[in-house]
Amino acid sequence: MHFMESIFSNNDIRVIDELWDLILPIKETITDSFYATLFSLDRTIKPMFKTDLGVQGLRLTDTLTFIIKHMGNIEDTIQIVKELGVKHLEYGTKPYHYDLVLEALLETFDKHLEEKFNSEMRLCWIKLYKFLSELMMLGKPSK
Repeated sequence: MHFMESIFSNNDIRVIDELWDLILPIKETITDSFYATLFSLDRTIKPMFKTDLGVQGLRLTDTLTFIIKHMGNIEDTIQIVKELGVKHLEYGTKPYHYDLVLEALLETFDKHLEEKFNSEMRLCWIKLYKFLSELMMLGKPSK
């Protein structure tokens, strides 16, 4: 049994895959809306984003696509996620920012996916996001 299988059921993985299949065709719309929502929740974090938001959005969707496609064998991605956490720490990310990002993602999915973003998808996404954000917060900067 893989580590991820003890956290995520086959049904969780299937539901997250279905959600991601809805998002990918409209990923630019989703990421534009996500960043607008995030900055409306907390304007003070906008200066943390030095990269063009179009490029940043592409990085975000590419990273999540990689993670989601490897959910059956997450051991391969754990170190990558921790390293991503280190980078975010260097950017100035604080633990409460992870909550803001989750809120912005959920609002964005509600807005653009409407009834297709059902309660099962919401719960599975929250479970995945909390797992990933906790992993990211375990990342320690090298000295």
